Amino acid sequence: MPDASCSLPKPRIEKSKFGFDIHVYNPSGRRRVLSTKPLVGTRWLRALTQAACRVEVCQVEAIMKRETIKALIGDTCHAVIGQITERACEAHDASQRRSPSLTIPRQRWDDEMFACLSRAGGRSFCNYGVGYDNVDVAAATRHGVAAGNTPGVQSDTVAELTVGLTLAAARRFREAERTVLAPSFDGPLPSMLNGKQLRGGTLGLVGAGKIGAAYARMMARGMGMSVLYHGSRPNEELERQLRTTDAYLRSVGEPGIAVRRCEELAELLESADVVTLCCAYSPERRHLIDRAALARMKPDAVLVNIARGALVDEAALVERLQDFPDFRAGLDVFEHEPKLHPGLRTCLNAVILPHIGAASVWTRSAMAAGWLGIKDAEALLKEAADEEPETLRPPGMGLGATFISHNLGSIMSTKAGQRLETKVKSTLARSRKSDMEAATGVAEAEEEGSRASAFASRPRAGSMLNKDSLFAKVDRKKKRKR
Repeated sequence: MPDASCSLPKPRIEKSKFGFDIHVYNPSGRRRVLSTKPLVGTRWLRALTQAACRVEVCQVEAIMKRETIKALIGDTCHAVIGQITERACEAHDASQRRSPSLTIPRQRWDDEMFACLSRAGGRSFCNYGVGYDNVDVAAATRHGVAAGNTPGVQSDTVAELTVGLTLAAARRFREAERTVLAPSFDGPLPSMLNGKQLRGGTLGLVGAGKIGAAYARMMARGMGMSVLYHGSRPNEELERQLRTTDAYLRSVGEPGIAVRRCEELAELLESADVVTLCCAYSPERRHLIDRAALARMKPDAVLVNIARGALVDEAALVERLQDFPDFRAGLDVFEHEPKLHPGLRTCLNAVILPHIGAASVWTRSAMAAGWLGIKDAEALLKEAADEEPETLRPPGMGLGATFISHNLGSIMSTKAGQRLETKVKSTLARSRKSDMEAATGVAEAEEEGSRASAFASRPRAGSMLNKDSLFAKVDRKKKRKR
């Protein structure tokens, strides 16, 4: 259990002019940090308050309008912790949610928003998630704002959910639940809800990054599925691992599996029993799975999307689900989040989830703690650069470690980078252990220690999206001073 001396004081509760509560931690802090949503765990709050920050956490579930966020930023705000959901359409009131019209989402954190934050003295924007299609990184750089995300800590968690979503769609969980809850249910029948068996089938993976590769390993090893993948470059490590799996399966008398990269998406769509989207979104990939792509898929295929909703033309998908009852879909994301295409409500051959891929206590707390919880990072940066932190990066960036992760050492001298990496790994491990103990309350210290070590060995817990351009500006200033 966490040390009592590290417990977080109760927040002061203030009422915003918009009607929701704001929990204020360390009200007398010198730097103001605004979080648009409550985060999991307390390590990040302790780190920021110990770094003399006033932390304001909005207690609201609805997606905020941009004018609301701008008003909350106000005249003074040094950093904002935002959400990937802050990318949707301008209005999100009840009347619009009932409207049948669907509009294309626009980028929420754009030039206007970063200009507002910069005018208030802000130099840090934290995007609580891996994807950052809601963030105009170039605009952040223009306004001197360090923009970051949280890769590296949620790959396995998202992959686990993707496996579950795949099974739920293939084995008709949505229909099955509805059947058993109906008053007329009188027991199973031989012809009832027969779904698609996955073992021995072919998985088509669109995007073989960390999440996609983790998912592919689970499906290959657990379901004996062969893997076709389509991506911008070969994933040689994934291929090596799956060839090892194939050799093991054959050695114990089980059918083997195959792995191969498809140059063309069309070949993957035509061959796969399950097509899963794990790729990053860009405007060029909007409606990557359109009516023509869906027509290439098998009539009884399963389409799974855990990446970004706009990769799929939902209107075309609804048509496919309606025309081919054996076609299945598993969706954790939607084209116009938080809106749901009306047709998906009635298509029982679609399993739909509310974008919860990373929603485990372990991962959510790791995202917050690993991202903001490195309390010694500012001093380490000063030591590594042999100068004041404010001259190394924009003022306000060192909010008790915002965006400082051990991959940052690569942009410093080798020796200093090694010192930073070693210290940050250790701090991440301590941070993860504290949050895990707080979350479970009954975890054994030994088990927590092993989990903390596993967390520390992961590639990174937080990443600055525009560090190269921001640090280039700093280097130019340093040269002019010389």
